[in-house]
Amino acid sequence: MSSTFQDKDGHRKALALITCLFLGVIYMETVYKPYFYQIPTRGATQEGEQTAVAGTTAAQPASISSVGTPASGGLQGPGPEATTFTRDLNAIPSDLELEQEGEVVIETNTYSVRLSLLGGRVRDLLLKEYPVDAEHPDEKLNLITHKDGVEYPLAVYSGTAHDRWTKYKVVSGAKRERDKWSLISDREGRSVPLVLEGVLSDGRSVRKTLTFHGEGYQIPTKVEVLDGHGATAPVRLEWSEYDPADEASLLDPYNVKGFVWNDGERTDRENFTDLEGNKQELGDVRWVSLGNKYFMASALVKGEASAAKLVKSEGPLFSWQIGGDPQSIEATLIIGPKKYDYLESLGHDLTTNINFGYFGVVAAPLLRLLHGLYGLLGNYGLAIVVITIMVKMALYPLNAASFKSMKAMQDLRPEMERIKEQVKDKQQQQMQLMAMYKEKGVNPLGGCLPVVLQMPIFIGLYSALMLAVELRGAPFAFWINDLSAPEKLEVFGIHLPLLVVLFVVAMAVQQWTTPTTMEPAQKKVMMIMPLFMGFLFAGFPAGLTLYMLTNMLISIGQQKGMYRAEKGTSAFKITSMVCLAVFAVAFTLATLGG
Repeated sequence: MSSTFQDKDGHRKALALITCLFLGVIYMETVYKPYFYQIPTRGATQEGEQTAVAGTTAAQPASISSVGTPASGGLQGPGPEATTFTRDLNAIPSDLELEQEGEVVIETNTYSVRLSLLGGRVRDLLLKEYPVDAEHPDEKLNLITHKDGVEYPLAVYSGTAHDRWTKYKVVSGAKRERDKWSLISDREGRSVPLVLEGVLSDGRSVRKTLTFHGEGYQIPTKVEVLDGHGATAPVRLEWSEYDPADEASLLDPYNVKGFVWNDGERTDRENFTDLEGNKQELGDVRWVSLGNKYFMASALVKGEASAAKLVKSEGPLFSWQIGGDPQSIEATLIIGPKKYDYLESLGHDLTTNINFGYFGVVAAPLLRLLHGLYGLLGNYGLAIVVITIMVKMALYPLNAASFKSMKAMQDLRPEMERIKEQVKDKQQQQMQLMAMYKEKGVNPLGGCLPVVLQMPIFIGLYSALMLAVELRGAPFAFWINDLSAPEKLEVFGIHLPLLVVLFVVAMAVQQWTTPTTMEPAQKKVMMIMPLFMGFLFAGFPAGLTLYMLTNMLISIGQQKGMYRAEKGTSAFKITSMVCLAVFAVAFTLATLGG
């Protein structure tokens, strides 16, 4: 590597090597791996396809009401009319036919669910804590994507039989009061399981039992075929999602949809777009999910394991199916956001629904730290600023070593030029340069190695910020009202990514003042790099841009402090003062514009 400093082209080679190494790691982590190793980090729906419902009710204990015309009053079991099918059993009921049979509406503190009595399917599942986007805070996010003529989730199969046209009746767990059903609960407010019964397409009776809790995203579910004795086909439960097969953006390669499953020992993945054939048998699994970047629909099997498979139907409709014994199947549905702390509390490696990549060992602790800082500061933008400061201060020794090495190489530049002019033989040049480096105690790679050692931390923090559902809809200050989306500031009708502009300016300043052995002309050429990075960052989430800007400002402060250190001033002290100043500005912005 020492020969790279012998001529003008050598400087370009050294810089190109570092740049290619960094971009190569980014590519492997964010583009190659998601596409070729099938990393799905999308949850139950693609954000651009959400169905919004405005004006959902405020948080309250679990309650159930019925919409539509019930067959008769009181608690009911399956009546004779449930065995009468006048339509093609292989056809999909239309939305109008589903509405005609009535539905049950379940309200909890986290969910608002519409459950059709025809087929017992989930038609809407709104998350009360998550709006569609920051611009529509009253419109709640719907995790059910649908197109008329395709299946809704929560289907039941047993052999060739299904419950597509089953007319379910409310058996227990709810009572009818005038024109609606309400949930039965005890004095402590605990919900009673909602029990629905009907008849499968082959005439066998079926029972669905679902328990909705006031808090959390777990829905314990049990399906039983009541008169299925002697049957050999397992009862199967299915959750499906309609997906138009859109592609991920290169600016957000984690934004893809797919399946994740765990057999108790390891977690595997498959993108929707990479699913080969119409079915894929998984064997026995502990849990299976379909998900997107922020949300998931998962089934945690009760017991050791259950046979599962992935299904791709026309539409396209992507589904997972889990199978039980011929009489029943029991699982806990977990439908909601990919909150790391929440999934960790459930165990069973459910946190692997969030794929941080190769540097997950770094990303997961940083994400926990981000949550802890938010608990103290109440603003995720401030939490990002503080965690960036903490990382920079922790890496100060490496940055100081890198700066010292680059400064030493810069000081040796006149001597290097003298050797190149006096010694024309390349081999002799290299030998004399090596001798000079050894005499002066300078390592030509000293400025590169600290940067390489910091990469896992920077990439881990990048992954944590890109995948943190907590940043979705989280405001920072003024126009930055969603840290998971690009900033939206308009000046005279022109979109101005102000954080990106500030980052470009800061990067140009930092690059111009960094010690280097490049020729002045080469140094000017490299000033195009900030513009390239600015173009790239214009579509990045505001949270990630805020992190990069904070990191760059502190880097400039560190560099200034290291220059002043030669005059007897403490570089660490100056760096600390810069960190305090950056936090003070961020705190002021968050306070005034929060």
